[in-house]
Amino acid sequence: MVQLQVEHEHISSVIDLLNEEFFQCIIPPHELPSIEFRHISLFGKPASGKTTTALSLGTYIESILLNYRIHFVCCHGHALSTIMNSLPTLPDTTYLYIIIDDAEIHAPSRITRETLTQMFNHDYIRHILEEKGMKKGVVLLLYSTQRPQNLATQLRNADIIMFKAYTTTEPSEERVITHYIGERGMWILKQLNKELLRTWDQRLKGITLVAYEDMTELFYFPVQKPINYFYIPFKMPKKADERRKLEKELKILKEIYSLLEKKKYRKHTLRDGRTIYYFERTEVPPVKISHYIRQIDRSYVRGKYVYSFKNPVTLKKHLESRIQTIEQELM
Repeated sequence: MVQLQVEHEHISSVIDLLNEEFFQCIIPPHELPSIEFRHISLFGKPASGKTTTALSLGTYIESILLNYRIHFVCCHGHALSTIMNSLPTLPDTTYLYIIIDDAEIHAPSRITRETLTQMFNHDYIRHILEEKGMKKGVVLLLYSTQRPQNLATQLRNADIIMFKAYTTTEPSEERVITHYIGERGMWILKQLNKELLRTWDQRLKGITLVAYEDMTELFYFPVQKPINYFYIPFKMPKKADERRKLEKELKILKEIYSLLEKKKYRKHTLRDGRTIYYFERTEVPPVKISHYIRQIDRSYVRGKYVYSFKNPVTLKKHLESRIQTIEQELM
């Protein structure tokens, strides 16, 4: 039975447990004709080293792939849809490692049928990757969260399951974990948690209990980060009323931008010598334009009200920036 020693050898006793069989599960021995997928679920209490382990695994994969001359990309974010939309252009053959951190957003109570379908619809992911240039290789998806119950069952039953230091809160939770890693694995997990609490040794955050096929092993992942690494911030989905407001604003901005592109504005010199530009009221949307575009004011020119602005070039640049921002928020 594996024992964790708290003396000076308590780390060295598990370092050599990184083995070739584990990496055979996630790194193919030969070039693949298409895009293949692997899934990992990673569980652990806060500050147990989940993100550190996920990134360190990427470093190991990257170092192995250097021998095969395969392009490696590690993307780290909080939502698969956001990551897929933010991917850079990829080479024809790529190993894409995606870390979904704080994956509680994929809990059974929160996840939608559409989102879950996207995660397991490999054809959907392949289609996006092919548009980015990737035609063959591996997509390794790692979902990191605090507790197995926080993850939808389909994501929980991954090819490889990892546990960091862990504290169970109820018997049913311990039964769920034992189902995945067995009684021996559960005992190791409790010892790991005990040692981390008692010794305050940060190196213990590198120790991970890994279950794959019929094996349960302790692995040690030192703190490292992949070279080809991208962090993609998560954006909370907009509520329906917020989306409607943004969509309305976007429509108005694009209409005004179109008028600027077509030079549908006029030029007027005021009595004090200042020059302004303006749109006729009949040419713009029937809304309060200044509410959406502060650079446009309501003015009185030649006996009628118009929508005026100081400089068409400056206004155009402002609209381009705001349109791009709204479109990103609506993704």
